[in-house]
Amino acid sequence: MQFKSLESRIVTLFLVLIVSVQLVGLTVVYVGIGINARSAIERELLIGERVFQELLQQRGEKLTQAARLLASDYGFRQAITVDAGGDKETISSALQNHGERINAAFALFVNAERHVVSGTIKAPGSLASLVLPLLDRAEQEGGASIIRPVEQKLYQIVVVPVKAPVLVGWVVMAFPVDQAIAQEMQNLSGIDVAILSTGKPWQVQGSTLDIRNELPRLIHLAPKAAPIFPPLRIRDEEYAAISSMIGNDPGQRLVLMRSVNEALAPYLKLQLLLLGLSACGLVIV
Repeated sequence: MQFKSLESRIVTLFLVLIVSVQLVGLTVVYVGIGINARSAIERELLIGERVFQELLQQRGEKLTQAARLLASDYGFRQAITVDAGGDKETISSALQNHGERINAAFALFVNAERHVVSGTIKAPGSLASLVLPLLDRAEQEGGASIIRPVEQKLYQIVVVPVKAPVLVGWVVMAFPVDQAIAQEMQNLSGIDVAILSTGKPWQVQGSTLDIRNELPRLIHLAPKAAPIFPPLRIRDEEYAAISSMIGNDPGQRLVLMRSVNEALAPYLKLQLLLLGLSACGLVIV
């Protein structure tokens, strides 16, 4: 009787030790998975941020090249040089026709005296104040671009000089930075994107997720900070997020969001496998 009691105690002790070791092992694995998952999410978001900035840079170069083609067009140069650029209707028509070909939201022509001669926007003065500081750089480098809000909408603005053969002015064209850009970025990287700009209130220029409930939190997310945890709650899913400035302007934000559930999915299978093996080990014992 005493032997059986001692045997039971030894078996019980071994079972307790085995279960304890397994629980400790599973806990270590669980913590390690969480750390690795967070690191993987952070890497993905940082890579996504670089991809977006490169996308904008390449887009700016492409749009600048398209604007150069307009500036070198013989018919357009004829229109702006007739009567020293005084034919506003002809210039406006030329800007509109060429702008539509490359999907420009609006365009301006600034003459050599740096005055806005004509444009396809109702209030060209609001845009002129943004582009006048770019004229010298555009003349020296053959083109320049910036991203700025105009009437609460965000635009990528390109400026190119017009020469015939001497400088006669500059062509300014603006292209929206909106939902289409956010969707293109999401298609390239698999990461959800929101583009924000300052306003009263802040404006969502484009987003691949419905971020209305989380907008106040995203606005206060410091640019270039580490991804925020605990994650955001969007569409009943958790998302980690990171913020970055667009064009070195804190009033223009890119927010990248990665689904935590999707990031953890591969690790979840591993956890279930380990739990299964642990259960089998206990049954065998």
